Amino acid sequence: MAAFRFIDLFAGIGGLRIPFESLGGDCVFSSEIDKFARQTYQANFDEEPHGDITLIPELIICSAIGEPISPGLISVIVFKSSVLLIFP
Repeated sequence: MAAFRFIDLFAGIGGLRIPFESLGGDCVFSSEIDKFARQTYQANFDEEPHGDITLIPELIICSAIGEPISPGLISVIVFKSSVLLIFP
């Protein structure tokens, strides 16, 4: 089982995903609006991120998480234009 799970928003080509996975994290959802960045992300991780986050139904994101998470248990990391939500 993963040490933690995370959501990779505004993922770009996945530069922040690599260190989080190396620390034992499991990426359960990713989103990137740029078509070419999504293609590169898919080549890097063998999965294509969802597109524009504003067009993704909340239910899809919630089902990726898998269970209700208390807001106090979510950590948010912002680096440049990438956002990661980390939860147990």
